[in-house]
Amino acid sequence: MDSDQIQIGGWIFSDYLVRKHPIAQNQSNQVKLKPCFEVSVASGASMITRRSLIEKYGLFESKIPFFYDDTLLSVKTWLSGKRVVTITDSQVRHILGATSAWTLEKTTFNLLRAKICLLFDVYYQPYELMKAIFVNVMDTLISTIYALKSKRLAVVYANINGFTWMLGNLRFLWQNRNTRWSKAKISPQELKEKIVKIHLPVALYLLPSKLGTNMFTSATANYEYKLHTIQPSK
Repeated sequence: MDSDQIQIGGWIFSDYLVRKHPIAQNQSNQVKLKPCFEVSVASGASMITRRSLIEKYGLFESKIPFFYDDTLLSVKTWLSGKRVVTITDSQVRHILGATSAWTLEKTTFNLLRAKICLLFDVYYQPYELMKAIFVNVMDTLISTIYALKSKRLAVVYANINGFTWMLGNLRFLWQNRNTRWSKAKISPQELKEKIVKIHLPVALYLLPSKLGTNMFTSATANYEYKLHTIQPSK
């Protein structure tokens, strides 16, 4: 939490991990949500896990890029057959640190690398992974074009460097995902269902428009609405 507002109650992802949404961000901390509910991944600023899980599956990994290290703990938790949940009554005071001073280029670069890592871990079947990568490449290409038009060169450089990093680390990404899946206690389909919470037509990711943005906003609002214990009036 931050002051009297909820900073984040966990993250949920859309198809192919193109978009993600922070649950209850900037809402009053008096908002009445279900006592306990599943999220795609927990927020690294507010996370508690069992020691036994860490001892068995490991904590952070030195080669994993920043912004994915804590997300990976959620992935490992799902793969172990456990759940990733938010406990509504818990409150953690998070004091913003060094990441808040990062440049746009560095932040964009690390967020893209984190998404790439998550794609390899979530989409197990090669053909599904290729489709997910294609959708994300197209989405990133479109955002790069818009960044060029608005002269945000930092975003352009970050996107190019992000996919260059992927091409240079394909072996690392592939070996890591195989190592994790060798210990998995759930199926690839079950993991996708746990991570991917918002479903939209693929065309909306490939054809950027206000319609796609509005549909995503509406879908996430409906998802949060179902988490309320006292349904607010419309």
